[in-house]
Amino acid sequence: MSIQDNFFKLGGHSLLATQVVARIRQVVQIEVPLRALFEAPTISALAQYIGKLQQNTNCQPEELKPALRTIAHTGPMQLSFAQQRLWFAQVLAPESSSYNSPVFARMHGKLDRAILQRALDEIVRRHEVLRTIYREVDGQPIQLVMPAEPQALPYIDLRTFPQDQREQKALEFATQEGQHLFNLEQSPLIRTVLLQLEEDEYVLLTNVHHIAFDAWSAGIFLRELLTLYEAYSNEKPSPLAELPAQYADFALWQRSWLQGKEQERLVKYWQEQLRGAKALELVTDRPRPAIADFVGAAQPFAFPDELSQQLQALSQQEGVTLFMTLLAAFNILLYRMTNQEDIVLGTDIANRTLSETELMIGFFVNLLAMRTNLGGKPGFQEVLKRVRQMVLDAYAHQDLPFEKLVDALHLERNQNYTPLIRGLFVMQNIPLVYDQATGITLSPFQGNLVTAKFDFVIFLFETEQGLQGSVNYSTALFNPETITNLMQRFEVLLHSIVANPQAQIEALEYQTEQEKASKLNQKQSQNKSLRSKLKIARREEISVPTN
Repeated sequence: MSIQDNFFKLGGHSLLATQVVARIRQVVQIEVPLRALFEAPTISALAQYIGKLQQNTNCQPEELKPALRTIAHTGPMQLSFAQQRLWFAQVLAPESSSYNSPVFARMHGKLDRAILQRALDEIVRRHEVLRTIYREVDGQPIQLVMPAEPQALPYIDLRTFPQDQREQKALEFATQEGQHLFNLEQSPLIRTVLLQLEEDEYVLLTNVHHIAFDAWSAGIFLRELLTLYEAYSNEKPSPLAELPAQYADFALWQRSWLQGKEQERLVKYWQEQLRGAKALELVTDRPRPAIADFVGAAQPFAFPDELSQQLQALSQQEGVTLFMTLLAAFNILLYRMTNQEDIVLGTDIANRTLSETELMIGFFVNLLAMRTNLGGKPGFQEVLKRVRQMVLDAYAHQDLPFEKLVDALHLERNQNYTPLIRGLFVMQNIPLVYDQATGITLSPFQGNLVTAKFDFVIFLFETEQGLQGSVNYSTALFNPETITNLMQRFEVLLHSIVANPQAQIEALEYQTEQEKASKLNQKQSQNKSLRSKLKIARREEISVPTN
């Protein structure tokens, strides 16, 4: 690798760029904006950029984010802003499992259950948030860290069922575990169940309440599980260093930092960015119910590898990330389907802007409102420029919790629906480690997602076979075939974009061949009907008696 190599052409994306910025802050004590990596995407150019910042007398130390400090966790502590929102949501709907975060993995090989148990116990010991409870004091929630204790690992032997039924039974247990109800006043907030399908095949069902877990945490959990299992299998101690801080330290840091001028700066940006914004009005198969049931389903999809490569090449050519290209395209699709020129979608952001948080299990993810203006009949490239600018600005102001944004914009709160945001568009570039340790190999096990907190959530991730993903959607609003058609239209639009990225968005094709054929048949039928009516009218005119 050379100092002249382009960060994004090497596979870099916004999440990795955030980590680079955190490392720079830690080493040179300067706050480098994320935009810098887009303007200076090589080591050489970035070094020059940092040098100019160092020479700038306006760059004062107080502009840096403060360091994350540790405290003794022996008494009640405050929650992070995101945790507090989830706590209130769970109190209002105690029978809902919509805030569960399941991680399911298939395990192949000769598994030692005692070693697996030991590895799980060590993870819970290392990460205090997994053994933290939440109680109400004077109307406000507080958190208390509980002592580390051995965890239960229920074992279910599916070999008692006929071989052709075991996979279905595993899916049924996965669905059941995914709906497990947690009591936030009782520790731990993690539950694991081990299923055995064959002599050397297992499924580990792990479920954690979202108040203690997010997608990044899932990657940490799997990586540490493999590392510890490997070490214990070889009769070695844990090779994992103790964490520099715990989640409760982050919660305190967040509350002490996000106040005063910093909070005012963030609030001002989002107030200006979202002034007058309205929720997406996508046509649904059924009217929106007054009370949401949060029942959902998931539908997988995959784009051809050739299309994925073309999209990646187009992104590099335009100086944007693949996420920006896909988001611009999906906004165009929504515009063509709804005629809304002003579209707001949500996206999840890891929000781990401090290097100390990279190895922590916890609830850091934040919801960002991504507003795109499609007015003025622009071309695709112009839309892409607008999306690039909007995304970079949003990332630069990602630290304001969404719940604070709702308060700042005076949005109406509703326990049934998230204010302003109806759908999410998420690029999953957080790697989940499905690898191998002594005697075992991990691979994904897909359970059935049966909850939906939004109308729809589109998850995309890159694989060696191309772009793949799934759509999580509300079954109260959409039929499965509607979601299938939505993603088929998206693929048609993406093909149209890579074929002609200079095209005006009105000229881009998005209708499927089946829709075109249906419209053509309908038009032909209408023409045939019209000709028949004209013939009848002529005959009647001829037969009218004259005076």
